[in-house]
Amino acid sequence: MQFGIDEAQEGERVVLTVRGEIDMATEPRLRAALERAAGASEVRVDLTAVEFMDSSGLNALVSAHHAPARLVVVCPPGAARRALEISGLVNVLNVVSS
Repeated sequence: MQFGIDEAQEGERVVLTVRGEIDMATEPRLRAALERAAGASEVRVDLTAVEFMDSSGLNALVSAHHAPARLVVVCPPGAARRALEISGLVNVLNVVSS
């Protein structure tokens, strides 16, 4: 699956639906989308369709976690969830299953 991000505004919330692989090559696009969304009251990042995520993707999420907007990471069981669990970030970030 090719990497992509769909951005949607839902009132005061921005929803970023990410698909494909988040790695060193695609992380700048994720980071840019997170930075654009930082002015919202809540940023919801849906990782349901993410097939792989390395430490650069985790780093982008941690940076967004420190932004003023409330970060919610939607991440059901799968590759992205395993990366969050192995790194311990599942206990730091606001991670929900759906």
